[in-house]
Amino acid sequence: MGEILSDALERAFPDRNVSEIDSPSESQHPWNQTYRISFSNGEQAYLKLVTDGGIRRIRRAGAVLRYLNARAEIRVPPVLSARVQSEPYYLATTALSGEPIVTRWSGVSTAKRESMLYQVGQAIANLHSVRFEESGRILGGTADNLSLEEGPWVTVLCNTIEERVRTVFSDRFKEFPNLVQQVLKEHREGLTDVPVSLLHGDPNRKNCLVQSNDSTVGLVDWEESLVGDPSFDLCRVEATQIEQPPVHDPDRLRRALRAGYRNQAGSLPEGYEKRIPLYRIVTFLKPAQTFEFWAPEADEPVPELATWIRDEMQRRITALESDN
Repeated sequence: MGEILSDALERAFPDRNVSEIDSPSESQHPWNQTYRISFSNGEQAYLKLVTDGGIRRIRRAGAVLRYLNARAEIRVPPVLSARVQSEPYYLATTALSGEPIVTRWSGVSTAKRESMLYQVGQAIANLHSVRFEESGRILGGTADNLSLEEGPWVTVLCNTIEERVRTVFSDRFKEFPNLVQQVLKEHREGLTDVPVSLLHGDPNRKNCLVQSNDSTVGLVDWEESLVGDPSFDLCRVEATQIEQPPVHDPDRLRRALRAGYRNQAGSLPEGYEKRIPLYRIVTFLKPAQTFEFWAPEADEPVPELATWIRDEMQRRITALESDN
């Protein structure tokens, strides 16, 4: 066990008998690692440990979790302890009940996927009911108040892109972040007067937990959360859960997701259909960013996948321009 991990365990879980530590899988965020901690009494917790910078990410996640546990009816893991002022930097949370959608996805029918996405839609809509006056990046905060770096939504989006790609980004597509930011700035008029809510930021299949009794979906991993247009968050759900293989009948799954959202919120976010073409360009940065993680494991040859990434990005930009 590394010295940093050992120190963090002693500080995060004093007087508790740790029986097992699950080593983390390869992280797409090289600045931290997450460990599942099992205790002798059968309970479990998660420890997110900063390994090389990235303190801002766990400070944000801890603040949002405390804020939501105190102020919203959303199923998220309570914070046990956090250390963000000096090393070792970490965030410790309870283990939220449920199973990540990603572990069920391949082995279930389209109808079951519809049911899971309907629940995800409800959970995301419930999150978006937490409203704010101004958009902004989350710097930290308490259970009573989140500290924001406020700004116009287009500025927040551009700054968020810069922060996210700083951790890792495939050299094959290194021009993409600047290209997408330029597209956003050229369409800034369409990003004014948007509704402003708390957003998860990365609602992929790993971060949405479902239970066997079909109760409320739990949401974990809040490092990329921000405050802004709920349409962007909903578009990211579609990008990470419906547009990622294996998928059959995506239109059917998309309808289920949106139906769950409408059931909870009464309607889709204001301006959703209008801004979707623009947000689809932003969300497509993710497969380009993580290309070196997933492409070598895919069935298609890597060069062909790289060509598809470039063609698809250009197709989305062309589709946006043709709509305007």
